[in-house]
Amino acid sequence: MAQPSLSQQIRALEHRVDSPLFRRGLTSVALTQAGRTLLDVVNRATGELNAAIAAARKRFDQDRGTPSPAISKRPGQSPVTDTADELGARGGLCWSR
Repeated sequence: MAQPSLSQQIRALEHRVDSPLFRRGLTSVALTQAGRTLLDVVNRATGELNAAIAAARKRFDQDRGTPSPAISKRPGQSPVTDTADELGARGGLCWSR
């Protein structure tokens, strides 16, 4: 990424969080406390996302080759309509066919 583009992205992010993220000196750049906080939260969120992806892949590997319990055996039904019917029965969704 070119320097002007990177600088624009940083300014846009600082504007979005309404706080400077870096302390800029003549020869150095350092994170502000807000920048450190944002970085910590983003790193945790990235870790959680990676863990969720790994868990989903592991589950897929475990389920590979076995029919999914979400797949309906009834003609004309699908996992989507089964789920919608179940939510409708619980009052969580208005569903009509």
